[in-house]
Amino acid sequence: MTLRTKHILRTLICILMIMVGLLTLSAYNTYATDNAVDEIEPNNSWNEANTISFGTTVYGSTVASAGQTIDGDDFFKFTAPVSGTAKVTMYADKMDEDAFAFIYVKDDSDKELAVAQDRLSTVAGDSVEFPVKSGKTYYLNCCAHNGLYGFSCDYHFTLNYSIGRTTIKSAAGKKNGFTVKWNKKEKASFYEIQYVKKSVYNDYNWKKAITIKVSRKTGSKTIKKLNKNKKYYVRVRVARTIDGETYYSSWSPKKVVKTK
Repeated sequence: MTLRTKHILRTLICILMIMVGLLTLSAYNTYATDNAVDEIEPNNSWNEANTISFGTTVYGSTVASAGQTIDGDDFFKFTAPVSGTAKVTMYADKMDEDAFAFIYVKDDSDKELAVAQDRLSTVAGDSVEFPVKSGKTYYLNCCAHNGLYGFSCDYHFTLNYSIGRTTIKSAAGKKNGFTVKWNKKEKASFYEIQYVKKSVYNDYNWKKAITIKVSRKTGSKTIKKLNKNKKYYVRVRVARTIDGETYYSSWSPKKVVKTK
């Protein structure tokens, strides 16, 4: 092997190492900004509740001995930065028995506001919504049981603000494009529009859709430079930034529109 060849080989190895390092750092940063946290023990009572914030996914596990009455609860608390509607979604990840994973929502006076429950067989989890007031503290109690006995369970849940979705008023075809109009929401920070050619949707659903960010001040958008005489699906969702975190509504029902 010549010196020139060795030099080229060393250079390629260095480049490869740098690329691997950048990919690793990128992956780390993606995780770090994902707002996912693990429970911190001990958190087995209201007084030991972990403090969490909105826009967070929490992973935890309850521990209960076989034949034991309901036990192994985990507790969390949060303070609402602004008034609105909160949304908690509970997911059962692993359980030894045919039981439910529960999350009970209470205010600081121990009043129960909502309950979500999930089984391993479900995919979407179970969501509940409840009103919150700015500056007030609320509590979450996670456990798994069948009504009589407690069970060990791995779970995770998400805490977000619930943003009311919008609906599309009309979608009309234009020359090589279309115009979509929707109902404006009072507290929206901005809107997002997604559209995809119908033939592409049939194969990929929304995976290859184009997403456009639109100002909160407008309730319509004209999409241009599309294929002539083609059908597109379009949908809109609301985004709201609260205390530095952006929350999204569910998407509006899709509309079909044909370009001219």
